[in-house]
Amino acid sequence: MTQPPHNAGMTLRLLRSVLLVPILLIAASSPRAQQAPAPADRYAVRDVMIPTRDGTKLFTRIYTPKDQAGPLPMIMHRTPYGNDGAIGRLNVYMRALADEGYIFVFQDIRGKFKSEGTFVMQRPARAPGDTTAIDEGTDTYDTIDWLLKNVPQNNGRVGMLGISYDGWTTIMGALEPHPALKAISPQASPSDMWLGDDFHHNGAFRLSYGLEYVARHLPYGPVGRERDPCLSTAAVLDHGLVRAQVKRCDNRAGAVGRGQRERLPAPRAQPQGGVL
Repeated sequence: MTQPPHNAGMTLRLLRSVLLVPILLIAASSPRAQQAPAPADRYAVRDVMIPTRDGTKLFTRIYTPKDQAGPLPMIMHRTPYGNDGAIGRLNVYMRALADEGYIFVFQDIRGKFKSEGTFVMQRPARAPGDTTAIDEGTDTYDTIDWLLKNVPQNNGRVGMLGISYDGWTTIMGALEPHPALKAISPQASPSDMWLGDDFHHNGAFRLSYGLEYVARHLPYGPVGRERDPCLSTAAVLDHGLVRAQVKRCDNRAGAVGRGQRERLPAPRAQPQGGVL
């Protein structure tokens, strides 16, 4: 006797389900289906304060492979943006390098976040022959010197890399390089703040961007940007709102603008043809 069509359909669906189960089990047990551990999971981390030649100490986070079997080179990244997220850099930005098993060094530059001292935005390089001054290059030199003496099983070779401001600190470290600095990779480094960069367009200061940039340097929390109506996330993401905030918070915005200008390098000579 012929089965009703709907029963035949049910039987076919049941058969497909039975056949699909072992296929799914095999796929789930395959190595490709297993989520690979994050590179940072293979590293031990320690935080240190590295002294520089003038006594200022710089917060530094060091990642060393847990399975290190011999001397390794070090890769250093110096930033004004803080290093609480250093583990994310290992897992994403530097993942391929982390898979190779280098020693990694992440440092807050002078005056930023957990480092001591005074922050000067794009601190000018010291004059040639001035051995008493400090700059980002001397801080880099002193850091490398300390690392060579205090990080076990390093092979005496250091590389640096970074994007944007971190690319600039990389270049500064190569002006008077430590002999152990063997390679650098500066990416999208700012150079001329007068023409065509973020803060000045042909010399015209962008208050909205200056406010946004300063706000990005503030931590979240009771005294951070989310509690300050003049430096809230909404304000710094919407330039139209920034203009309104400038009117309501003119003292704060004006101070931000003046402070930002004070931290910028002196502009070069006005380009031919006027400001605009």
